[in-house]
Amino acid sequence: MSAPAVLLALLLGPRGALADEERPVLAPDPRGRAAPDRNFDLETLRLDLELLPEERAVRGTAELVVRRLFEGPLVLHQVDLDIASVAVDGEELARWTRGEQLFVDLGEREAATVSITWRATPRTGLHFREAGRGLPDAYDEVWSQGEGEDHRHWFPSWDYPNDRFVYEGSVRGPEGWTVLTNSGLDVVNYLVMVAAAPYDVHAHPAAPDISVLVPPGTSRAAVDRVLLPVADMRTWMGERAGVAYPWGPYRQVFVQRFLYGGMENTSATINADRLLGGPRVWETRPWDVSTVAHELAHQWYGDLLTCDGWRELWLNEGFASFVASAWMAEALPEEWFPGRDPAATAAASVRYWRSRALGEHALAGRFHQGPSPSANAKVYVKGAMVLHMLRVMLGEERFWAGIRRYTTEHQLALVDTHDLQEAMEAVSGRELDWFFQQWTELARTPELRVESAYDGEELVVTVRQDPDRGPPFTLPVTVSVGTAAGESLRLEGWLDDAELELRTPLEAPPRYVAFDPDGGLLAEVSQRQEPEAWAAQLEAPEALARLVAIDSLAETDLSEPLARLLADEAVDPLTRSVAAEALGKQRSAEALVAGLDARHGYVREAAAEALAGAPGDGVAEALTRAVLRDPNPDVQARALLSLARHEPARALQLARRLTASSGHDEDKRAAAALDVMGDHGVPADLGALLAEGRPRRLGSHGLAAAGRLVLRQEDATRRERLAERVTRVAADHLEDLDLRVRQRALSVLESAGTKEAVPALERFLREERVESLRGDARAALKAIRARKEAPPPRPNELEARLQALEERLAELEEEREAWLQGR
Repeated sequence: MSAPAVLLALLLGPRGALADEERPVLAPDPRGRAAPDRNFDLETLRLDLELLPEERAVRGTAELVVRRLFEGPLVLHQVDLDIASVAVDGEELARWTRGEQLFVDLGEREAATVSITWRATPRTGLHFREAGRGLPDAYDEVWSQGEGEDHRHWFPSWDYPNDRFVYEGSVRGPEGWTVLTNSGLDVVNYLVMVAAAPYDVHAHPAAPDISVLVPPGTSRAAVDRVLLPVADMRTWMGERAGVAYPWGPYRQVFVQRFLYGGMENTSATINADRLLGGPRVWETRPWDVSTVAHELAHQWYGDLLTCDGWRELWLNEGFASFVASAWMAEALPEEWFPGRDPAATAAASVRYWRSRALGEHALAGRFHQGPSPSANAKVYVKGAMVLHMLRVMLGEERFWAGIRRYTTEHQLALVDTHDLQEAMEAVSGRELDWFFQQWTELARTPELRVESAYDGEELVVTVRQDPDRGPPFTLPVTVSVGTAAGESLRLEGWLDDAELELRTPLEAPPRYVAFDPDGGLLAEVSQRQEPEAWAAQLEAPEALARLVAIDSLAETDLSEPLARLLADEAVDPLTRSVAAEALGKQRSAEALVAGLDARHGYVREAAAEALAGAPGDGVAEALTRAVLRDPNPDVQARALLSLARHEPARALQLARRLTASSGHDEDKRAAAALDVMGDHGVPADLGALLAEGRPRRLGSHGLAAAGRLVLRQEDATRRERLAERVTRVAADHLEDLDLRVRQRALSVLESAGTKEAVPALERFLREERVESLRGDARAALKAIRARKEAPPPRPNELEARLQALEERLAELEEEREAWLQGR
């Protein structure tokens, strides 16, 4: 499962302090924490399903072939299923439910084929989309999403990833629909999938077993971008894994309002349709192609080899992130991201992983327990970083040999971290307990101080780790030294204790000292060099050392080297975007304004974002031109948000013109416009923020912006009146088919809702079955009941009355326009 890079960054977030209740604690595993016990092994699951989209329901029969492992009843998972019968060979069996578990009394049977008939109207697991006037979807559709444990909401089974079985499925949908399920494969429960709608279907021209199912009318250009690279991608990944793609046909289904970027159901990935952007935004969305690669990589790591419980999830997500990044660096077609440099692409991924993986988070936390066995947002970034550290330490050849051994030996198996460790030890001859203990089991990362001194004859590089933070890590240290002669000298050693000194004779002072130039350490590094030394490091042969130099120059006043880098059209766009970020921290407006004219959209977007914190003459005018004239809507969006930091009134005027979106290309721009209106708009803007009929999730984005606008009102009476309008719309959104929309509506009600929402929230609690949303609803009710009502208005407040009349006139005008459009 994955998300585009921007969304992923929002989900993962930067390093931050952990609350005490979230901080991992040292304790042994309690029984059942790593995985629930099973009394039976599920060998085959047969589903005979009928989709009933008009009723938002599904009904069917499940046949489960099971074999006894331990005494006791058969235990399955279900949430609010209407179970009609449970039988073996026509004989009704005793059954009962407790919480989310279904218990079936199989007596003394050692094996059985259990048949269950049921009907369900799920709120998650199986998702419905509906088209119609005022609705945000373009066509009717049904699709599933099982990870983590959501399939129990629509069919009975063992819904935890510690049991593999053969899935056989038959699914019927409305006449004229294309219905897909991944029948006939060896899976765990969350990898079962269903998707059904009147899709357009396109096969790969050179590999007919590769296809995509896309919304009706999707442009051929958008289809090609997510289809054409897959054949070579599949071959490349099979070679790296040591196992050819194992599942026969490979399908991608692009669905409306998906919960994530993509989901790696075995042989049939479901992706968000927002990945189907047109050529105008390809330069600013290279990671949309990375999402396609990420989900394909899961066909090996997650599907062929599946984590034995959520604590080992990094073996799914870390691997998919790492493999997708390697493909992006080595094999991404030039036309999908012009100007790509392989080394810089790889270094940018390592920089991203390392910056977000720091902190107190156990990756596979044996003895280091967080609030739950799956509460670890670092599995993508820290997991990928652990694999990168292995690659740096063992070398390319041994590392990939270890990956091939791990993959070939554990096909169709459940895996844990020790399986990977044993494979890497076998090919390298290294004992790696220390490596996997400190990087996957410990709940912290080291902090290092790096100092260098030159006495005229010898360079001494000292690396220290703080012993007060805990036992020292074992770290292979590499330093790259730029010599006065223009050469690069490598120093290596092991930091096993509190301090390490690396020494080398030098005839002249070094130009720079680049610590860990290959990114082989996940550590927070403090290193001081003169600005001129950091500037010299921009010429280091290692791409990551160059990015570190850019980040370090951001903390100095030396902007000229960064400005030259940003302006150089021969430099790859990822490196230039990091230079733009650094110039933004330096508040170097002139160079960034020039960056708005760069040829590559990715660079222009980075310059526009960096200008948010760079005041100067002409900045607002330059950002305004970008909003109005840049051919890439993503650049326009970023320029609008930055303009709002400088001249909110001007940004607000532009935002009012940009709230519409006719497709995925304009969604980010429309969302930015709504954000600006929410942060800087006036009460008269509320109607535009709450307008009905916006496509996809923009409607709930406008609702969230409206909530912020309400909270900015200083006058309590006005705030209460506006909050009532927001409350009515948010209460309507509680009925939306999209779980994310319901989630956002609850957030708005918690922050800005009035007592008018109480009946809707109480009804929601009676009907909703997604426990996280039920918790959000309870929090919203508590917040609303705790809020004080606004005091009654004082008499003869002419200004307030006039304002109220203006707002009512605006409402009537909106209603009139809506009526005219509906005639």
